[in-house]
Amino acid sequence: MKVSNFDLIPKEGKAFVYGLGKESINVAREIKNKRRDITVKGFIKDEMSNSKTILRSMIKNAIIPEFNNVKLWKNIEDLQDYDFIVIPYCCSLRAVQKMSKRNIYKYLLFDNKKEVTRKQMINANKNIKSYFLERDLGKKYYFEKSRSIRTFISTRCNAKCVFCAASSSVDAKFNMGIELFENVVRQFLQCNGCEISLSPNIGDPLVDKGFCEKVELAKNMGIKSIKMSTNGILLANEKIRQATLRFVSKMNISLPSFQPKEYSEIFGVEKGEQVAEGLLKLLQEKEQINSKVIVTLGLRLARPLNEVMSDEEMSPFLKYVKTGMLRLNPLIEMDNWSGTISDANMIGIMYQRKEENLIKDVPCTRIMKQPAVLPDGMIRLCACRYYRSNYDDLIVGDINEEPLKNIIFGKRHKEIIKNWIGGDLPVPCRQCTLYEPYLIAGWASKYRKIIGKTTGRIFHYFS
Repeated sequence: MKVSNFDLIPKEGKAFVYGLGKESINVAREIKNKRRDITVKGFIKDEMSNSKTILRSMIKNAIIPEFNNVKLWKNIEDLQDYDFIVIPYCCSLRAVQKMSKRNIYKYLLFDNKKEVTRKQMINANKNIKSYFLERDLGKKYYFEKSRSIRTFISTRCNAKCVFCAASSSVDAKFNMGIELFENVVRQFLQCNGCEISLSPNIGDPLVDKGFCEKVELAKNMGIKSIKMSTNGILLANEKIRQATLRFVSKMNISLPSFQPKEYSEIFGVEKGEQVAEGLLKLLQEKEQINSKVIVTLGLRLARPLNEVMSDEEMSPFLKYVKTGMLRLNPLIEMDNWSGTISDANMIGIMYQRKEENLIKDVPCTRIMKQPAVLPDGMIRLCACRYYRSNYDDLIVGDINEEPLKNIIFGKRHKEIIKNWIGGDLPVPCRQCTLYEPYLIAGWASKYRKIIGKTTGRIFHYFS
């Protein structure tokens, strides 16, 4: 469930705020000003915080005098007499893992987005036009800084998720050939690349029968990091598990829970037990050989997180969560897939991300630094979303006919950026709610990404 502001937090009581930085102080102040029925008992020291003196200094210098009675806590285990923990979204990744290890699931994630002014939009467009296009620094930045590319080794899938637009796709579904994959990796390495993601915007990488051969090849050729997202259905295959443990750096497994009925309702197939069996074997083998692969459960929740983690089917995995071998990434907010998915597709506490009156004057960050290689070698700027087809006006070239280094920020890529600045957005971008404006502050080496407008969104995962 999402609430748009603190007034709609569906629970009163006592709260702790995670972190000691400015965002944490702002969150606490919002609670104090807007929710008199919620008491901020203290702040939890984050690993990234320098010391306890930060907060005390702020109190002493009257920067936040209203919190002079709260306590600082370093150990979450010592927290007593509280109803929930509020976590600023900027430190949510660290905080969620920390909470998970201690079996704590009663928390809110507060997404305090930065405001983007009209002046910033205008200046950003000028900088993008000047630095990226006229001075041709886009290619230099991408190949020296980003050094990552998404490679769609398969657009086939063995699930039918309610929040995915796969059913609306008109594209043929197929796997990337091993020769083409080798060519992509070779050219990417020649461009100073180091990380490859095998996660397509439609499909599952494990469905590719050449998955094992491809990850071994990429690693042996010199790719430093391989990451992917999967539904995990084929982890029951021992060969796939061994290849994952040996060659993959990060793996995200998407699922709602291991309850058979809920899994089939949301993922459209009766494979919940098979996923649980494969994942458990993967974790056991990971522990035995001390594999470095980072395994994350991307929970697409239809029920509160604390309920899902209390399921009997989840109990075998709790010890791995506690030790950090299995990380959690809960999600209840789904996007609209460029207008293809609606509220009718949401189940339980899922909700659809709304971006009303969103100004898209600045090109999206995804067309600036997230290119994808489709299974036939076509290069597409956005690796995340499409409207009915990946073969649209975001296609910028074919790696079979032109070198990758000439395609990224090449003639067609620059043309799309120019058109966007002029008000002509690519078709899939017009209704997309994943839009993130890409802003440049000053010189081309100083970038900052400012997302959307201030909304004060809150994601809460407990009942």
